[in-house]
Formats: sequence, C-alpha cells, structure tokens
Amino acid sequence: MTYYYWGPGASGNQYYQQPFIGQGQMQQTPPSVQSGNWMTPSGTVLPGTGGRQTEESYIENILRENIGVTGTFSFTFPSAENPSENKGNTLRIRGVVMQAGRDHAVIREANTNHVYLLPMIYFDYARFEEGFRYINTPTRPQR
Repeated sequence: MTYYYWGPGASGNQYYQQPFIGQGQMQQTPPSVQSGNWMTPSGTVLPGTGGRQTEESYIENILRENIGVTGTFSFTFPSAENPSENKGNTLRIRGVVMQAGRDHAVIREANTNHVYLLPMIYFDYARFEEGFRYINTPTRPQR
C-alpha cells in the first residue's frame, strides 16, 4: 500500500507530494524549486511572480481595497424583511465595508451603527459616494 505525505519542500514554503511505501523502502527527495516559481506535475518549472502577490479582480478583493469607504450596498435575498426604504426582497444598506471575504462582507450601517454579516451570493452592486479604489491603482479616483 502506498501512502502520500504532504509537507514543506526544500525552500520551506512549497509543498510536495511524496510517496511512502513502508519500512525498508527508500524515500524520494522532493525536487528543489526556487522560491516564487511553480513546478507542474510533469516536472517543468514555471517562472512565478518573484514573490509578489497580485490581487485578482474579484468583488471581495475590490471591497477589501475599499474598507472604510462610504457606499450603498444592494443585496437581493430569496426572502427578506420589508422595511419601507427597501423594495421586495432587496436590502440596501448605506454604510462602510469593515471586512470582506470570499463568501461574505461585513458592513456597518452609517445611520444606526448596526453591523451586518452578508453572504456575497446575494450581493448585487455597490455604489461608492467618494469614488473607490480598484485593484492595483495607487489612489482613489477623483469625482
């Protein structure tokens, strides 16, 4: 029977899969790959970003770039409370992004200071009143 071990590679931050057959068998040593590069299953080394992480243009990353910026956020739920300023099952919140994750956003409402944890699956759009910072842009655009 063959067991697989996932552990840190030679550089300390890459992981490799190493087969382990049992006692008496010689273990294979993982290939050495320079930090920032990637190795394909066939053994080809692909050049990486040299350690720089680049943000991708996903909504949660854009919201993360705009933590503390005032905006109006719209979410549509299968069923929702029906306050007078909302229509049907759409919830609109004027406030600031406190945090954003892959599947959720934490928004603090400006008028009441209520904090909402909202699933991103129901997110429709955001309208930022003072402009917003997009991925890899140095400053917020001016109006």
